[in-house]
Amino acid sequence: MISNFLKYFFRLTLCLFSLKPNNILIGLVCFFAFNSTLSAQNSSDRIAVLGISFVDVTEIDSAETINRIKQNLLITKKISLLPTQNINSFLAEKPFYQNCFEKRCLKEICENIDAEKLIWFELTQIGENYFSCEANIYSLKDDFTSREIEDCFDCNWNVFKSESLLNLAYKVAGLQISDESESEETGLVGKVEITSKPSGARIYLNGEVTNKITPTTLQLTSGRYKVTVVTDKLSSTKFVEAELGKTKTENFELQKGKSNIQINSNPTEAEVSLNGRTIGYTPSFIAGLDTGLVQIGIKKDGYQTISQKLLVLKSTNQIINFNLEYSEAETLSNDILALPTQGNFASIYVTSIPSDARIYIDGQITNKKTPALINKIPLGKYQLRVVSEEKSAIQYLDLTTPQKQDIQMILNDGASSLEVLSSPDEAEVSLDGKIMGYTPLFIPDLQKGKYLLKVFKKNYIEHKEQIDLDRSKNPILNINFQNYASLDFSGNDFEGVEIFLNGEQVGPFSRHIKKIPPQTVELKVLKDGIVQQRMTMNLGSGEKRKIKFNFDSEESLLKLTSNIPNTIYFMEGHQIFPPTKLERGTYKVTAKTFGHFDQDKEVKVEFSGMNEFKFEMIPTPEYLASQLETSETYKVRAFRGMVFTSSFLAVSGGLAYLANKSYNDYKKSRSSSKSESLYSKTKNLDLGALITFTFAVAGGIYTGYSTAKYFELKSQKRPSLTLKNENELTKIGIEIQF
Repeated sequence: MISNFLKYFFRLTLCLFSLKPNNILIGLVCFFAFNSTLSAQNSSDRIAVLGISFVDVTEIDSAETINRIKQNLLITKKISLLPTQNINSFLAEKPFYQNCFEKRCLKEICENIDAEKLIWFELTQIGENYFSCEANIYSLKDDFTSREIEDCFDCNWNVFKSESLLNLAYKVAGLQISDESESEETGLVGKVEITSKPSGARIYLNGEVTNKITPTTLQLTSGRYKVTVVTDKLSSTKFVEAELGKTKTENFELQKGKSNIQINSNPTEAEVSLNGRTIGYTPSFIAGLDTGLVQIGIKKDGYQTISQKLLVLKSTNQIINFNLEYSEAETLSNDILALPTQGNFASIYVTSIPSDARIYIDGQITNKKTPALINKIPLGKYQLRVVSEEKSAIQYLDLTTPQKQDIQMILNDGASSLEVLSSPDEAEVSLDGKIMGYTPLFIPDLQKGKYLLKVFKKNYIEHKEQIDLDRSKNPILNINFQNYASLDFSGNDFEGVEIFLNGEQVGPFSRHIKKIPPQTVELKVLKDGIVQQRMTMNLGSGEKRKIKFNFDSEESLLKLTSNIPNTIYFMEGHQIFPPTKLERGTYKVTAKTFGHFDQDKEVKVEFSGMNEFKFEMIPTPEYLASQLETSETYKVRAFRGMVFTSSFLAVSGGLAYLANKSYNDYKKSRSSSKSESLYSKTKNLDLGALITFTFAVAGGIYTGYSTAKYFELKSQKRPSLTLKNENELTKIGIEIQF
């Protein structure tokens, strides 16, 4: 009977969280009892733990996490274990509560099992190193559901279980931060002195706002805590241990790192969401943010919902305040291009010559082009860069006063740059094997030349491209990733089977072909050497297709041949590849080949096994005329070559005679003034004789080839040809002799 109760919460949680981005692994609410029910030592503060479950987490990890939560709740010394019979018997008696998650149902469950509070957990994983566990607590006294959240950034699964779950247990018990009087009463006092370099840094404890700055002393219950210390540009995070009766000193060396945001609201206790995922309630601290645009949502019952896009700049630790207004209007949406500071902020109006240039701040993409106004930039120093397709300019800004600055930049020739966008984003980008960052990414100061760009994201096809910065100086690349397709042959009988994909044999040794790029593929399946199936498939991105073999013995095979090689066959307008598997019946087949008439034939497949038909292809007159060469043709060519050769030999001989006569005259008159002109005439005549003789040799070769071809064809017996229309030959002036 409890199973229906669990299914309800499983479906409800899926509906609430299925649309969240980044493939978050969500711990689903499951209303099953632990082997025991937990309650406070004080009967007026009894707590019943309803359960926790996971998606895509191993059974061993799930079981260990449940045990850790139980142990950590006991460590707080405010929780003790009680048997679970109460809730089991209540749900058995009133099964309709198994399908109810409203406050009225939760209230009656508490009243009937004598519990002050109900608690269940939700586990979230983003990527490989960000974990978050949320405890949902329904209070019978307040008739209100609250939440406690523990985030673990840049940590692995073991650190999350050993450290973060302990912190969450103390939060649930209300012991994460205690004043001195409460600490003495519980006997769990530990002092931690927090110092930093530089000092005056804000302190956050387990992601919660403490409203304290360094140096200061925190009085904590015994346990392990995550402490983050930040200034406007620097930050540092450590795990510190508070021990009973001891005072420890922790010094934080602040340095540039990832960005952090503190979000406040008036009134407080407003729900905060990051990129559509609920992360806590104001005042809220969001740590470990990468540079780029994020979507912040602020929501509180009875107040207007706020949704804003924020540009997280590199190594910034800012405070953003929201004043909520009572309203039943729709969501208020604003676009912000930089994080506002706790106090004042500046704005810049950027123009350029030429205009329509892209704007970057500290190398971060703003999605703005000149001229453009950029508001709410935190006071500080920045690098401003504007880039067009061929030119760029850089200027360094020192924003020290909360006012608008007009900035005009003149673009000129300089180093090249590259902007890489991808869908989905956060893909690794490398140039010539060197990792440059993650999308969306702007890469400045590149030398001209060619680069090998690789953009990689897990579970997607890697994008490779040759970038030529000589041709395009400042390009933008927008890459849409595609998933591999796959073919699944499992479950078929593979005896005597061969599988070919695009002409390459892939089976039967491979039953599941993965990582096929999206494309049109040709699949051919042979059984005992005979083609049984042939299909052309368009495989889309991420498509997974199941292939079932069809070797029905009742079907027959059709084999087609012709007197001309490379003939192709069509059936009902579709090309077929004999031998083809068909059912018995009559089919109309068309045979086609170059230079021949199409042949149509009705073929009748009458029996199982091979049914064979042969086509006689008839050449067209034009094709025949182009191919027809008779002995008479070469007889004419040989005669022409003979005349050509004789003519050039005669000319060559005459020139040689004149050259010889001129040379003799030159020898006789060496002493005369005519000798030089006679010598030049001799050389010219010799050259003319040589050229003419060369043409005569070429003509002789041509004549010899034509003569040989004439006798060859004369001796051959030419085959007779069957023509569709012999009269067509006379139309084109061709006389055929055989």
